[in-house]
Amino acid sequence: MATQPRQAQAAGGPTDARAPSGSIFHSVRSAGLRAFGSAQRVAPPPPRQPASQSPNGRAGGPKEPAPLPLGKGAPQAGPAKPPMLSLIAAPFVVFTASCVAYMLFWYYTMLPLGLTAVALVVGLTAGLPPPHRRDAATPGAKLLPAGMCLLGAVAGVVMGVYTYEFYLAPFYAMGFGRNYDNVLASTPGAAYMDAGRLRFADTSSVQTDMTLGYRVGPTYCVAPIMDSGPQQVRKVTFWAIGLDCCASRGSFSCGSGAEDARGGIRAVPDGIFVRSRSEYVQALKQAASIYDLVVDSNPILIHWVSDPAAEQRAKLWGALMQLGFGMLFMGVVSLGAFTLDSVWGFSRGTTPLEGQLPT
Repeated sequence: MATQPRQAQAAGGPTDARAPSGSIFHSVRSAGLRAFGSAQRVAPPPPRQPASQSPNGRAGGPKEPAPLPLGKGAPQAGPAKPPMLSLIAAPFVVFTASCVAYMLFWYYTMLPLGLTAVALVVGLTAGLPPPHRRDAATPGAKLLPAGMCLLGAVAGVVMGVYTYEFYLAPFYAMGFGRNYDNVLASTPGAAYMDAGRLRFADTSSVQTDMTLGYRVGPTYCVAPIMDSGPQQVRKVTFWAIGLDCCASRGSFSCGSGAEDARGGIRAVPDGIFVRSRSEYVQALKQAASIYDLVVDSNPILIHWVSDPAAEQRAKLWGALMQLGFGMLFMGVVSLGAFTLDSVWGFSRGTTPLEGQLPT
């Protein structure tokens, strides 16, 4: 019995007296290991970044290429270009509105001006909507449509005034002026200051032997209209006029159907484009000096025609044809501006060579 402890000590094993302390140490160590393992399970490791999203691009998928500078690689998304409404429809509408306003109401200066201003504002608002004004990065994207609308307004004003003076002013004079029949040429002109159309009595006619052609560039032809009755004196009120339709002396063939005509339509006053009345006045003064006549203080200039109603219709059709020609012209200009902008990119600040891939 005494030899068993010695054999155990010789073998290096623990004795019964040290067994309790060893058990406590192992218990504490096992509890610490379990607590450390549970802490590692509570906080999972951070997710591993995929190889295709690696910042250095060395592992995984292909590296994402950097964007190329403008003009040296693939085309970049440029600023918004003006829509078709800005370069075609809006200028066309502005031109038509301003032209019609001045054709019809040029006599009332402020009315066509106000209508043109309204048309211009509406055209600019419709041609440059708020999203386009906000997204357009280049000045050309805003200035080109605005310039086209301004061009339409100016062209409409010019065409409207021209059409009014050459066509609608005589039309209004014949339509709204008074119509006088059986007029004696010996009557003072103050009695017919509101005349639009006149038909003379059988005793009144154009004195073609007193014709005078006043040449200042074109030939301004005048001939006195005189009565054969005893009331006629040297003072002449009515004068037949025409352009490039007579000789320097003694030959008058002005007007439509002049041989059968018994009257005519009154000439309108001078305007911006029509500046012939002052030349006719100079011509009749010269004729009065040559033929020993006296010009009335209120001379009335007459375009000698056989059918004033047909002449009035011709003036109306001429005005409509001028309007159609102007609309066609503005449409061609607007379409040309839109085509050039689409090809050359004026409003985008680019050229066709920019944005192409290198070869």
